[in-house]
Amino acid sequence: MNAKYVMGLLFIMLAGLIYAIERAASVISGNLEVAGFWAGGRTGQVPVPEPAGFFDNPFAPLFVVAGVILLFFGWYEDRGK
Repeated sequence: MNAKYVMGLLFIMLAGLIYAIERAASVISGNLEVAGFWAGGRTGQVPVPEPAGFFDNPFAPLFVVAGVILLFFGWYEDRGK
């Protein structure tokens, strides 16, 4: 297997891992905010936590683009052989 294929797949998997960790952390922190709201006995509108989006962290899209480019160049080099 071409090294560019492997690097491309690793970049894409790393982007997915970064996105999943960031999303989980934002959901946990948002739910802690809601739990604090209810524990404090506040009245009014309940805050709605928003999970992190894909483009909130610039590294996730950057790694996906780099991974796709590496996959393309790996495919292009293998096709030329």
